Amino acid sequence: MAELLAEGKVIGWFRGRMEFGPRALGSRSVIGDPQSRSMQTTMNLKIKFRESFRPFAPSVLAEHVSDWFELERSSPYMLIVAPVADRRRLPVDQG
Repeated sequence: MAELLAEGKVIGWFRGRMEFGPRALGSRSVIGDPQSRSMQTTMNLKIKFRESFRPFAPSVLAEHVSDWFELERSSPYMLIVAPVADRRRLPVDQG
């Protein structure tokens, strides 16, 4: 899977029971390389068929949340928008 992601591929991952709803989590995922500048566009327009501006929810192990985000509480259902830690922010290309 890591090799496919490194090649810019998108992975569909599922196991166990199926879920439905706006926050159906755990048993199915669409996974792409977060380092790719084109991945969000690829996933939104070609795979999810939705607006290109929609963000994605990152997966971070619970013990590493504070390494990446300014978040003081648990968010098991991805309903909280947390600021990215200053040291993890990348410069924005103003185009």
